[in-house]
Amino acid sequence: MCAKRIDSENKIEVRGQRLEVRKIIAISILIAIGVILQYVDSIIGGRIGIANIVNIVALNVFSPLIVFFIAISRALIGGLVGGGVMSAMYSICGSLFAVSIMLSFKPSDKISYIGIGILGATAHNLGQIILACALLKSYTPFAYFSYLLVISAITGAIVGYLGEVLYKRCQKYF
Repeated sequence: MCAKRIDSENKIEVRGQRLEVRKIIAISILIAIGVILQYVDSIIGGRIGIANIVNIVALNVFSPLIVFFIAISRALIGGLVGGGVMSAMYSICGSLFAVSIMLSFKPSDKISYIGIGILGATAHNLGQIILACALLKSYTPFAYFSYLLVISAITGAIVGYLGEVLYKRCQKYF
């Protein structure tokens, strides 16, 4: 990313697009927080998906393209730091599924942050199961999916709630 210049309005021109410096800093901070949360999640064990808190915050602030950028960057860096290439592959695949679903059902009067968290966690698990099936050339991993649905409901609700709290507390900075 070669920035050509910063103008008087604190905007950087990158490949013909003008982005606010403040926006770039917010994106970078969200990616960094997501990587840290993903690493903490891997240390705790069980992988409850606390890094998806970052995706929930980003949903409310940025365009879909930037939300995907944040999710993929976080998943790639966090996966490589926390487990290696295979971990990064599973993390990216799950993140793509989760963000796709979460963008389709942004928080509104009809669906809460907790609902978005549950949908995101379920989609994340589904993405990872599909990748496992593709790599193993077997449908056997789907046997594990019913167990993951129960876990997704619990952890997704927690992540959705925490995402809402973080977004509401940080909203004035975006």
